[in-house]
Amino acid sequence: EDHKKWRRLLDPMFAPKQVARLEAQVRDLARELIDGFAPTGKAELYEDFCTPLPCLIFLRLVGAPVEDLDFFLEFKEGVVHPKGETTEEIDADMAAAGGKLMEYFVGFLAEKRKNADSEDDVIANLIRSEIDGQPLAELDLVNILFLFMFAGLDTVTSSMSCIFGWLGRHPEECKRLAQDMSLITAAVEELLRYESPVPSGMRYPTEDIDLGDGLVIRAGEDINAFWASANVDPTFYDDALTVKLDRGRKDHMVFATGTHRCLGSHLARLELRLAVEELLKRIPDYTVDTAALTYDNCAVRAVENLWISFPPSSTR
Repeated sequence: EDHKKWRRLLDPMFAPKQVARLEAQVRDLARELIDGFAPTGKAELYEDFCTPLPCLIFLRLVGAPVEDLDFFLEFKEGVVHPKGETTEEIDADMAAAGGKLMEYFVGFLAEKRKNADSEDDVIANLIRSEIDGQPLAELDLVNILFLFMFAGLDTVTSSMSCIFGWLGRHPEECKRLAQDMSLITAAVEELLRYESPVPSGMRYPTEDIDLGDGLVIRAGEDINAFWASANVDPTFYDDALTVKLDRGRKDHMVFATGTHRCLGSHLARLELRLAVEELLKRIPDYTVDTAALTYDNCAVRAVENLWISFPPSSTR
């Protein structure tokens, strides 16, 4: 019941109409990042584009200063990808980064409250909101910021890297998109389906589910729903293991479904579409060092070491 209350509050803030208002900002942020490496003729796309773009959009979305990007990138990485040789070291790295982000978020909320009545970002709107007639508690707002960070940054970064990695390995298809950008929306959906950057998620049944043939999932059991498998189901998709950029279907399971469908799916789609559009407008013929590509992690698949080369460009 609490989950439903939160979704009723948050869903309208991430509805298609609200998300569409961000298009110009997302384009500008993408162009500024591309400006940083276009004249050099090379880039490590994961670090130079796929990672900072969703973070910049996050900062804009919640009304935080974009000048805080470097700080945010440093400690976000410590929480999402903690480092260490042992479990204890990894936990310590995560705790240290989490503490820095907690401190940042608390300070950010204190500043945000000073002008919340006159601002129109997600956090200002939440500060003005109520649940059951009560304003949101400070800890709830901090938890929401952490939720947005965990759910909306690494997933979009990974999806973006998978898309650009695939296009780099298939230059003819990349050229096709650059020459006909009307295909990009469908291409993003198809590559999300095929790559499934977030391949699964945990679910906890509230009642027994009889799957037949004597297989019963009991209420309360932990279930890892592997929707990447559903995304290549040959009974649902013709030639499911082949990428068809003009397949034109959005009925994949990348954003899950039902009560726990991804809150930010419309924003993620906008970010991915505009990232592809802007990069291919500026750098339509990039090549990838395929031997260097590194697919990292099973929980959220990312293409790291995504080095690209291209003819240098000094103007937009």
